[in-house]
Amino acid sequence: MTDHSILFQHNMVEALQAGRKTQTRRMLKPQPKTFIRPDSGKECLVYPLKVEGRNYTNIAMGLKTSGVITEQKIPYQTGDRLWVKEAHWALGHWQETGELKKNGKPKLAFSRAFNEPVRFAEPDYTKSFPRDTTFGWYKRNSLFHPKADSRTTLLITDVRVQRLQDIRSYDALWEGIDRLTEPDGFRDYLSDASTARLAMVPSFKSLINSINGPDTWEQNPWVVAYSFQVQHRNVDKV
Repeated sequence: MTDHSILFQHNMVEALQAGRKTQTRRMLKPQPKTFIRPDSGKECLVYPLKVEGRNYTNIAMGLKTSGVITEQKIPYQTGDRLWVKEAHWALGHWQETGELKKNGKPKLAFSRAFNEPVRFAEPDYTKSFPRDTTFGWYKRNSLFHPKADSRTTLLITDVRVQRLQDIRSYDALWEGIDRLTEPDGFRDYLSDASTARLAMVPSFKSLINSINGPDTWEQNPWVVAYSFQVQHRNVDKV
């Protein structure tokens, strides 16, 4: 079991908090160089394979009974714990580091008051950019979210490798797509129209293209499909 941090867009963090999201798909980097099987004329299988004696999982290609193990590793494996990094509000102030930026202006670093936990809802009194040297609540990017202040932990229960377009309807649902009413359907993440509704897989298609770029679905990359249980508490308390 290993702990890792993981990033989600804000709407997917909301889906985790609401209990709608128990799966995530992450593109394999680099993409596997597959081959066409001479016996069937179809693309070979790509799948995760745990080798005895190793504490990680490799990518394998070919047949399940006679695959070729590659050196490529899958980032997370069953049993790992992922703690979600979120945008948050932290109490503190900005101060000069003594160094200069390329434009000659002083570099600033955020000094946080560690006796005050971060907040995920906007406080009543906040500071904003330009960076202020006075004490107060400042919005911080999810990249700066410390592990000790995490509130959501994902326990990985299953790992699969598949083409993006192989997703099934119920998997798309558990990816956290938002169900809407009047009219009934699922959100079109590429439309600003309040009445735009899609079926489950097309809704996921619009979601993935809104996150990773407009041609992601059409490129149909190999992805790792992770299933997980959501624990609404700090990773070190799970």
